[in-house]
Parts: sequence; structure tokens; C-alpha cells
Amino acid sequence: MEPLPRLRILRPVSSRNYRYCIQVACAQIRFYCHGRPLTSLYVCAREEFAVTFPRRALCLSLLPGALVLGLLGAVPSPARADDSAPETDRAEAVRLWETGGPGVKEAAEAALVGGDDAVRTFLSQAADLSYSDDRVAASRLYNLGGPALRKAVRDALKSNAPDTVRAFLKDGWQAPLLQDQRVQVSQIINAGGPEVRKAGIAALGSGSPDKIREFLTTGQYDRRRQDERVQVAQLFDGAGANVGAAARIALDGSPADVHAFLQVGRYVARAHDQERATIARLDARAAKSGKDAAAAARAARAATTVKQARIHAAAAQKAAKAAGADVTEAKKVHDLAVRTDAGKLAARTNEAITRARDLKAQEDQRAARRQAAVREAENLRAEADELARQAAEPGTDPATIAPEGRAVALATAKTGRPRSRSAALAALSGSDTGIVAYLRTGRADADAQDDRADVGHLAETADSPDVRAAAAKALQGDGAAVSAFLATGQYEVVKQEMRLRVVRALTGAGPIEKEAIGKALDADTADALHQFLTTGQALARTQDERVRAAQLSAGPGPELRAAARVALDGPADLLHAFITTGQSQARRQDQLAATHAAQVRQLITHAAGIAAGARKNAAEAGRATGR
Repeated sequence: MEPLPRLRILRPVSSRNYRYCIQVACAQIRFYCHGRPLTSLYVCAREEFAVTFPRRALCLSLLPGALVLGLLGAVPSPARADDSAPETDRAEAVRLWETGGPGVKEAAEAALVGGDDAVRTFLSQAADLSYSDDRVAASRLYNLGGPALRKAVRDALKSNAPDTVRAFLKDGWQAPLLQDQRVQVSQIINAGGPEVRKAGIAALGSGSPDKIREFLTTGQYDRRRQDERVQVAQLFDGAGANVGAAARIALDGSPADVHAFLQVGRYVARAHDQERATIARLDARAAKSGKDAAAAARAARAATTVKQARIHAAAAQKAAKAAGADVTEAKKVHDLAVRTDAGKLAARTNEAITRARDLKAQEDQRAARRQAAVREAENLRAEADELARQAAEPGTDPATIAPEGRAVALATAKTGRPRSRSAALAALSGSDTGIVAYLRTGRADADAQDDRADVGHLAETADSPDVRAAAAKALQGDGAAVSAFLATGQYEVVKQEMRLRVVRALTGAGPIEKEAIGKALDADTADALHQFLTTGQALARTQDERVRAAQLSAGPGPELRAAARVALDGPADLLHAFITTGQSQARRQDQLAATHAAQVRQLITHAAGIAAGARKNAAEAGRATGR
């Protein structure tokens, strides 16, 4: 199987950000931009952008096979696609570096920056390293797979035959994977609602692996959202006041709000309805006892004998005690409900905070990797420039400069653009003299070709007509003109457009974002405007949202405080979701809970008043016995 292509994204320069999506086919990954297929997208500013897949389907049975193997590491291919044999040992080592698994790649890197003996040693060990990588890849499939795939992995590994393991990794996993997927679809059908069952049955009936995979990766979730909305709507029939109100709040929110209501919210609302019903019954009992006490008091006053008066007085006293007991029980029920709600909310909040912190850690790691990549690129360029200067000096010994030159070429092969990568791989495949030639001119020539290709891409695909026209004009110039356009010219062309976008950002901006906007407008340079739109705006907005969330974390409602705490510990997108929509949902939940609490307190107060009246009537009945 050929390795998956390195994916790169062209930074947009138009007034509208590009919307990128990924289509995963059986043997390749394609990028689409605004519905148009793009064979490759290159980074203009030497930045790398991560591609993130939904976590909800992170298991082998939900992942397309080619993508799974791409995640695990490419399976080494025995020969080049054109079946042409490499001309040198170094060329063979480069091929293995390109196609090999983690172990092969690591060993190849060490060999390629070393001498000829290191390369020959690596080649003599490559078959064993490749087999070891194959076994590791198969083991990872075992950990991710279902019963059928795990059995197939065990059978392949037990063979202890490299060809058998490699054949399994090539396509032997497909049939057991499909079997596991069909079982998983059946399980989802059995547990799903009407729409999920309908879609699952259709996927199984089609017999198509693609249809089954589509159902597992996206279809089941789309249909489940439909089923869940129907399920919430059905709860209105015979629902209590709290369940009905909470259901309306959920239906007004996002699919995640609907799901959260079904998982947690409806049970909280149902408990509130039960609490209110219990206290209402106790209130009714207290009211009856109050009436009994009043009637007994009247009978005691009307009694003609002391004995009769005492009997009625005792009845009044009993009724008064019963009313008081009902009030006491009602208070206990309410206090227990309050403590239970608080405990459950605390547990949910702590769990959500843990998840949010995990997501924040992942975000921080991605940011650190991006920063490290930028620093590495800067260091690589500086090192390459210094080596180019040394290589250009008369009398330079190729054997002296070649080891460092190979390290630069290898680093470029990992992160460079297409033509730079090709030139680096060609240099790595050659002799010390070839490395020196690469350092002197080859690297710079390839970089210039990549610049020209990037500008050509802008001339064809940029949203802005002005950018397309300016890019086409730049292509008519020399390499310096092309590089200058790529570095600054493309932004100068849309400077006025970027300025208008910055001004429009003032609407709804917070204090920190407004300050950043002011600085960008005061600088009034294409670079300042571009930096604000690409990075500064998001950073400033996040800071504003963090301040607002901190204020809300001390707010009056427990749900609002809890949601704010979770948002503060989470990544930027979670914080933004809380500020834009989450806080309003939390406020409505707090309002619903406050309304419920007020109604319960009103019932308890009413019952307490009745109990007080019953005690007064009992006292009057007692005085009537002293005639």
C-alpha cells in the first residue's frame, strides 16, 4: 500500500475564509474547497495545520481501512511503483525512508545522515526492521479491532511469516473488518430509535462496505439526532411541569442539548416533579389536618360537658401535631432534594471539567507543536543558508560538509513543499558532491520553484479577483518578484479589503479585542491587518471571553456557575461555545430550577401557616376544657 499523501493547506487571502472538508476514499484522501476538488494545497508561510477527525468514531470498526493503516504507519512496499530498481544504496535507503514504517524510517534517517557503511548496514537490516514494523502495525489493529479482526490479526502473527503479515496488512484486514462492522451495525439497530433502525437496515441490506462505513461514521449520528428530538417531543405527553419546561429548553438548543437532556436533564426534571408532587400531597394532608383541628376546636367550644370538650380538644391536638409533622416532612423532602441536586451537579461538573482539561491539554500540545515547527523551520533555514555559504567557498571539501548537508536535506524532506522535498530526496540519494551542489544552488532553486507554484495556485483559486490578477502578473516576473508577492504582495493587494474586515470586527467586540483592532488600524500596514485577521482577532476574542466567563463563574445560578467553570478549564472553542450559546441555556435551566424552588417553598409556607393555625385551634380547644 502506498503511503498517504502529506496534506497541506493554502492560507486564504480573500475576504472569506476557505471552508475545508475531507473526503476519505478507500485508498486515498482528497481535499475539497468550496466543492471543487484540489489535488494538493501548499502552505504559503511554511506553517503546518493539523487535520482533526471527530473523536466520536475513534475505533477501528468506524475508520476506513486506508486511513487506519495511514494512522498506524505505511506498509513498506517491496518495490517502486514503476518497478525500477534504485541505482544506489542511498537511493534504496531513501525509498525505504519514504515508504517504511516507524522503525524503518527511524533507522533510515540515522543511516542517511551517516556514511556509506551506515547505509549498507541499514539495508542489511531493513527486512527485519520492516517485519518488526508490520507486526507492530498488526498489533495496533488488534487493539482497535472487533472479534473477527482480532482473530485475523492473531492468525497472521502466529504464522511468523513476513509475507503473511504483509499480505494481511495489504488487504487481509478488509473482510474481517467488514464482518465486525456488520455486527456493530446490528447492535446499533437493536439499541437505536426508528430512524437509526431504518438507516441501519438499509446499510446492511445494501451489502456495500462504503454504505456500512458511512452509516457507522456519520449516518447513525444524524439519524440518532432525529430520533432524540422525536423522543423529547414524546415526553410532553403526560409530563410534569418541570419535564415539559426542560424539554422545551432542550428542543430550542443544539443537538448536544437535546442529547444532554435525554441523558441527564429529564431525570433531574422528573425528580423535581416528584418532589413537588410529594410536597403538594403533604400540603394537602396538612390542610386536612388543619380543617380537622378547626372543627375539633369548634366542637370543644360547643361541648356541653367537660368530658366532651376534652375529647374534642384531644382531637384538635392530634390534628395539629399531624399538620406539623407534614410540614416537617415537607421541609426534609425539600432539603434532601436540594442536597441531591447539588451533589449531582457537582459530580457532573467535575466530570466535565476533567474532560475540558484533557481537551485544553490537547490544544496546548497542538499549539506547542506548531510553535516548535516554526522554530525548527527558522533554524533549518538559517543552518541551510550557512551551509550554502560554506559550500560556495572555493576549495570546500564535500566530505566535510556532506553530513550536515544531509541532515538539512532530510529535515527538508520531512517538512518541505513538493519541489523542495523532491530536490532534498534526490540529494539524499546521491553522493557527497551531489549534497554540496544541493546546498549551493539546488535547494534555493527548488524553493523558488515552490514559490512560483504557490503563486500559480493563487492565480487560479484565490477568491479575490484582484489577488488572481496580481498573482498572474507576478508570475511574469523573475524569482525575486514571485517570492516578494508571496511574502507581502498578496496581502498588499487586499489591504483595503482587510481593513474593512477589521473595522467590521468592532461590532460585538470586547475590550481586549477592540484594543487589538485599534492597534491594527493605527499601524495600517498589510502585515498588521493580516496578522490581526489570521491570529490576533481569535486570541483577543478568547481573552475577552475568558474574562466574561470568569465573571459568570461567580454568578447567581448554580448551572451557570458550573458551565462557566467548565468553559474556563477548556479549550478556546469550548469557551466560545459557552459564551455564544451555552450561557443562555444554563441561565434558562437556572430559571427553571428557581421557579421550581419558589413553588416548593410556597407550598411549604402554606402548609406551615396551616400548621400554625391548627396549633392555635388546639390551644383554644384546650382552654375550652377549663370551664
